Amino acid sequence: MGGLLLIIGLAVLGFGLMQHLKGKRILAAPFKKTGDIAKNPVSEDPKGAMSTEGRVLPPAQALLSPASKTPCLYYELKIERIYEKTETTQDGTKTVKGTETLDTIKGGSVFALDDGSGRVEIDVTKGADFDNMKDGYKKELNGWGGSSHVQFGEYSYDVPVIGSDKGWTIGFKATEKYVPVEGNLFVLGKLEGSKLVKPGWRSMLASNKGREGLLGSIQKKKKFSFIGGGIAAVLSIPVMIFGPQPDPNAPSMFCESALTDTRVKCDDNVSSVSGEEYSWTVTKPGQYELEVFAPAKKVAFDPQIIVKDATGTVVADVEGGVGSNAKATVDAKAGKYTITVKPGDEYMVKGGFSYELEIRSLSAPAAAPVAAAAAGEEAPAPAAEAAPADGAPYSAAQLAERVEYLNELCPDTYCEGEFEFNFTKLTCDAKDSCELSFTAESHDTHKKYTSAVAVKGFDKLVLSDSDDFKWEGSFDEKVSNALLDWEMKPVNGAPKAKASAKAAPAKKSASAKIAAPKATPKAKNVAKAKSPQPKAAPAPARAAPSSPAVKRSNKNLAD
Repeated sequence: MGGLLLIIGLAVLGFGLMQHLKGKRILAAPFKKTGDIAKNPVSEDPKGAMSTEGRVLPPAQALLSPASKTPCLYYELKIERIYEKTETTQDGTKTVKGTETLDTIKGGSVFALDDGSGRVEIDVTKGADFDNMKDGYKKELNGWGGSSHVQFGEYSYDVPVIGSDKGWTIGFKATEKYVPVEGNLFVLGKLEGSKLVKPGWRSMLASNKGREGLLGSIQKKKKFSFIGGGIAAVLSIPVMIFGPQPDPNAPSMFCESALTDTRVKCDDNVSSVSGEEYSWTVTKPGQYELEVFAPAKKVAFDPQIIVKDATGTVVADVEGGVGSNAKATVDAKAGKYTITVKPGDEYMVKGGFSYELEIRSLSAPAAAPVAAAAAGEEAPAPAAEAAPADGAPYSAAQLAERVEYLNELCPDTYCEGEFEFNFTKLTCDAKDSCELSFTAESHDTHKKYTSAVAVKGFDKLVLSDSDDFKWEGSFDEKVSNALLDWEMKPVNGAPKAKASAKAAPAKKSASAKIAAPKATPKAKNVAKAKSPQPKAAPAPARAAPSSPAVKRSNKNLAD
């Protein structure tokens, strides 16, 4: 917050500084009567700067604006093309409308100023910075039959050749502005001969406010800019010093380019097929798990994660597949590494693909007890897992671990249907009776829900070493069945009626979450090792990387 406030303050101060320099330029230039300049065309300024003001006298050769044919001192006519083109982003393919400037036609005249003491010529054929331009002709032409020219009022414009990569033209637009031949003007330019012309190093100033009026306007803008910018800049200092400091390991809206050891989930975007690169410093040797999460989008991301050590040797290279996560495990020594996240299929969309990156440590923190034992001291006993509260079937740690693994399993199972689930809480009133809370978002309508389902009739939530995993009757099967029932009639809030302890048979559905898995290795806590590992689905049909116009066919691509 403090940094943003400082940037705003500096920007406002910068505007005030520009006004100050503009006013200083006006005050530094010699200011003379028009007749004095005509009689003695000499400037005391080393660069020839000169300023004057007086009544506008029409140019000897009338200048007419091109479209409206209005008499003027100066004009600008901007011609724009209106187009439509198809763009593919990760949210799907859409038609966008836009404009591009084809040309800006400018014209100026040689007119005169006279304050009553005599006339002096002003040459604006090379342009000037006017503050009194008026709107002239303005029109939008819809449709184009491919003609080589278009007509705007009295002006015929020759249409240039337009490439096919710029979309298809649906119309043109013309905007004309001009400086009328009227009133008084203050002019600051370079004295060349007996004329005031545009300086070669900067713009010519021309204002209908007069010299004193222009200086007053500049002074007012400068005053408010310095006051406002100064206040914003000063206020930013205590905010940055005493405000809450960001935690580099806390969840953030972006991933830093330099990472150290572990990193909780952070957001980022890859917009090039060469990938997004991070420097990764490992200070604690051990085993790390790096995972790139592909969000549920209509055009899904195929994440690939590549890890190289300081010598450039690839220590991990994993491609997740379209719409799936990429997970790499690295036995890392202390040192520097490079992480690259890129589209594994080399397919890129406009705006790039968004993703989340997470780095986890898989090594147990056992160094302190071992060191104590080596020194001859008695190593402290390992902390025992918190026991369930009185009357509770499971401990809080067991329930939290189960929720964590359900979220890890979701992208390849429960979240492959019509909803994206995020499981938040698991409570159990009996060994085989629990309530699972979650948030869900529809992939099609993006409608969000906060709800819960009853999960009942399962064999065990936590398996022992002697137990073999069996899909039928498992906790994971009951979760899948409960979510399928909820998807048929999604609602907010907890379940209204308690489900029967005896599980109903699974319903057949195109969005079925997971198939019965093979037996998995045993583990002391079922929360991870005992949960089902679904079989990998066949790789979806892909468009060739060299043909980006061909849509990729995958589970998240809209029909």
